[in-house]
Amino acid sequence: MHKSGTSMVAGVLEKLGVNIGKELLSPHWSNPLGHFENVKFVNLNERILKEAKGSWSEPPKEEYILSLKEKFSEEIQKLIEKEESKIWGWKDPRTSLTIELYLPYLKNPYFFVCHRNIKAIAEELKERDNMEIVKGENLAKLYEKRINDFFQKYPELKKLDLYYEEIISAPKIWLKK
Repeated sequence: MHKSGTSMVAGVLEKLGVNIGKELLSPHWSNPLGHFENVKFVNLNERILKEAKGSWSEPPKEEYILSLKEKFSEEIQKLIEKEESKIWGWKDPRTSLTIELYLPYLKNPYFFVCHRNIKAIAEELKERDNMEIVKGENLAKLYEKRINDFFQKYPELKKLDLYYEEIISAPKIWLKK
């Protein structure tokens, strides 16, 4: 979910040598160190969500996204082939909604799933986007549900669950993970 620590995690992974792309979103007052988001994946995810009649803040139904599998499969496959390297990845919270479209083209994926207190996420969305607190909480719950449903459907996938509050309180322990 947006504002759950994804930029912090992606920034650390990049410093550790993970290739997250050459063309990244620029820093912003709400993320002064950068978002660490590959523009090509962000743009593709935004197009998928728009085609499914939604956006990051108004997520479309999952079945609408999945109905676009054939329409976007070639583009997804080409983007992954172009961006992949020995140790690589991308960060875009929208991928929590679209990941199932990408999964068939990923080789040996390892997922980092960022969790944060729902109220804290909502408060940051209020500050950044002037989003109502209740809407922010509901949005964070929906993202959490979608990513949890994805891993229930694919339990064999490798992942590391990361909890923002734990990372902040003990960064050295987290970094060893």
